[in-house]
Amino acid sequence: MLRLGRRVRIRLLHVDSVARALYPYLLLVDLAIYYMVNRVLQALRRVDVVIYDRFFLDALIDAVHLCRGINKLLLKLCLSMHRRVGKSIVLDVNVETALRRKRDIIPAKEVSFKRGLYLILSKSLGLATIDSSRELRNVLEEVLEVVDPLAIKASGGQLIDLETNTNFYPSYLHPHTLPYFV
Repeated sequence: MLRLGRRVRIRLLHVDSVARALYPYLLLVDLAIYYMVNRVLQALRRVDVVIYDRFFLDALIDAVHLCRGINKLLLKLCLSMHRRVGKSIVLDVNVETALRRKRDIIPAKEVSFKRGLYLILSKSLGLATIDSSRELRNVLEEVLEVVDPLAIKASGGQLIDLETNTNFYPSYLHPHTLPYFV
């Protein structure tokens, strides 16, 4: 019989050792393949700037969170790939706003933990940190200023989505449809 009003907490702490060892590398390989395919598409379409929603530093954060740590080899791989792809920007938002915006259910502790890791990486790697609690248009304009101001001015501020090959302006962008190509 189930009692009403009683809280039940279930916490899964077991992580399979094989999955813990392989997952970060598979995630990194997946992102590297994705990056190389997009580089080919960029070259064919003469694209100057690409903005990815999640990338190598995200793989590093996910590996630290899901695997409860990473080894030095993976850290070196992620950081070396990060340096080769261009500029990285951390979009920072407080935990409450992040949880409100998420479509899936994520514990506040996880969001807080990952946010802390992103802020540490941002500070230690000298990455631009942008407050993303503002209007999307303002955030995107600041991102584009950091990424490549000359290419943005040359394009007239228009963004092109490769999937639909349609022009968008910053006020109409949805954050889940990245990458955008300028």
